[in-house]
Amino acid sequence: MFDDLPETLTLDDTVETSLKDEYLLNSEQKLEIKKKFPVSGSGSVSEESVIVCNYPTHADLSDLLSKKRTTLKLQFEELGINPEEVNRNRSKELRNAIRLHYYPEGQIETERTEIKIDGKLDNEDNRKKIWTSLKKYLPIYSLFFVDKPLNDQDSDIQDPMKEIVKEVLKRDAILPLLEQLKEAVQDASTAMADETINKLNDLDSELAETLRSNFPKEPSWNSIFKLSLEDERCVPLNKRGSGMRRLVLLSFFRAQVENRRTTNAPNIIYALEEPETSQHPDFQLMIVNALKELAETDNAQVLFTTHNSNLAKEIPKKSLRYIYADNGAVRVENGTNQDGSDNSEIIDKIIETLGALPDPKKK
Repeated sequence: MFDDLPETLTLDDTVETSLKDEYLLNSEQKLEIKKKFPVSGSGSVSEESVIVCNYPTHADLSDLLSKKRTTLKLQFEELGINPEEVNRNRSKELRNAIRLHYYPEGQIETERTEIKIDGKLDNEDNRKKIWTSLKKYLPIYSLFFVDKPLNDQDSDIQDPMKEIVKEVLKRDAILPLLEQLKEAVQDASTAMADETINKLNDLDSELAETLRSNFPKEPSWNSIFKLSLEDERCVPLNKRGSGMRRLVLLSFFRAQVENRRTTNAPNIIYALEEPETSQHPDFQLMIVNALKELAETDNAQVLFTTHNSNLAKEIPKKSLRYIYADNGAVRVENGTNQDGSDNSEIIDKIIETLGALPDPKKK
């Protein structure tokens, strides 16, 4: 859940609105996004995102966010809403007028609802545009797998380099330049496409009338810029030993600590799977210290899993989460109690669960 978003933002229009006005906040007035991974009958896994929110209960409003401005205008006119003081060129005002038509007293009833915002949606579905805009305000999520087989796409090395590019692309100084380039390319391309339609009109006017230019997807800048590490022989680092590759991952996090202290870095969530794998104990401690420092920088959050109880001891108890199965249910126990005191038993539970051997120096 996110609670530090701007009070007003642009979604599917050039006019600012708010998540509160669009009924996209939950009962705690936070933006809650849930990821789902449906499994088909054939076993393939897909991904979709939903917004969990308190949304108007009236059935005729359930697909309001799916409608683009043209469709909203048609619904507005069909309902016979008084057009005074409603700018029909603004989706925000059209949606608000339609809601008030069904709730004329202004007392809009809401209930907990899940609105699919990303996944298998039609290209004409307005929710795709809303999600594209909304993602600009969300933190970057960087997931690192550190125990993968060696191949040309090995994420041990690819991921840190990709994350560098991804973070740079989201900096305040870079975003306006990308937006300017996008608009220039789209304007020039649209002009050429429209001219093509005009020429087609000379040959088949009926066909020409059914066509229009459209960019169904936002440009993926991350896929355009490729960054890699190579030695003096042009051998990619992912062809080297796993220990060396993990040293690069450690160095990446140490560099991020310094970088985020000196630049206006975007919000980011780092997630790592067992970062201690294949590392000397001294390097394991360095990793933990780097992650602790990184978590203390502005706009950064760090999550990592471990099977090493010694590493768990190095983490402040308030940051520990012990996850275990209990009669088929997943339980999460915090490192601190509700009153803020230390949960002194959590380390013992972690050690017992992991089956860690006792320190040979201790009797």
